[in-house]
Amino acid sequence: MDGVLDAGTTALGASASGARTLYADVREGELYVATEQAGDGLDLFVYLVSADGTPVVTDANWGKAGQVTQWSAFLGDEESNDWEGWFNAAGDVDQEGRSSGGGSNTGGGVVEGKLDLLSELGVSLTELAAQDVRLAVGAFESWDGGALVPDASIGDGLNGDGDVLGGELITVSLALLMADIDGDGDLNLADVDALAITLQEGQNFLQADVDQDGTVGAADLDAWLTIKGTTHGDADLDGDVDLDDVATLVAAYGLNRGYIDDPEGWASWGDGDFDLDGDVDFADAMLLRRYADASVGEALLATVPEPGVAAGLLAMGLGLLRRRRLG
Repeated sequence: MDGVLDAGTTALGASASGARTLYADVREGELYVATEQAGDGLDLFVYLVSADGTPVVTDANWGKAGQVTQWSAFLGDEESNDWEGWFNAAGDVDQEGRSSGGGSNTGGGVVEGKLDLLSELGVSLTELAAQDVRLAVGAFESWDGGALVPDASIGDGLNGDGDVLGGELITVSLALLMADIDGDGDLNLADVDALAITLQEGQNFLQADVDQDGTVGAADLDAWLTIKGTTHGDADLDGDVDLDDVATLVAAYGLNRGYIDDPEGWASWGDGDFDLDGDVDFADAMLLRRYADASVGEALLATVPEPGVAAGLLAMGLGLLRRRRLG
């Protein structure tokens, strides 16, 4: 780890001062966390707390003042010697299945670390997306008994009382971190577009490895759609495949400008490119047909055209839209 923030990470929260941000991601079953270096006069801790059960309060680690929620693990950054490392639930140094690194406390950069979530949470890879964790950043004065510095810390509504307690931690959906490919904190068309670009350019961009298997492929689209709560054919990502999606595909049918040929005008999921190959064609119509919501009706299933018959598809779409108006 090099002390440089990894690309594609999701910003979870910022300190009251605005000088510090907590970033996270999930890649190949590992949790990645990062925040700006401790800086002069501060020791810094990124706390990981299980979301299961009732939070337990304990004295702050490293002999600091105040109380914190009992951690599962924490990443520490010591100002006096510029040392970074992971600690276990007992507060002992524990790098097993973990890695850490950072820039200079005087020269900037981030403190960053990775942790094996499967071992930490005791879950399988297929169970990972159903899990939540809690995270917070505690910045304390660097001397023994040093107090929490709220303006330099990060949580969910830290109240300034010198503690970091259960309700002040940020609850994080691991599914969101797994599927938020562009790191904007939301699951939207931009994520699917980023996955499509990765597939078309033949890259193994691990931010797009939604299913956490170490490679980027069609299975990652299936995993993304599952986490989003939708399926193939849902062009507008509103959770169903209906006549609006038919109209979208009809309007773009025949569009075949791939991303590599025309990055500004490529066919995207939002146009009806459901197989992410850069065009809107018969294969996409077949995916829409397969996953069509029942509200679309038997007419859709009966009128999908043969390959190359764009006029038939247009007629199908216009007919369905007319039925919707009349209905």
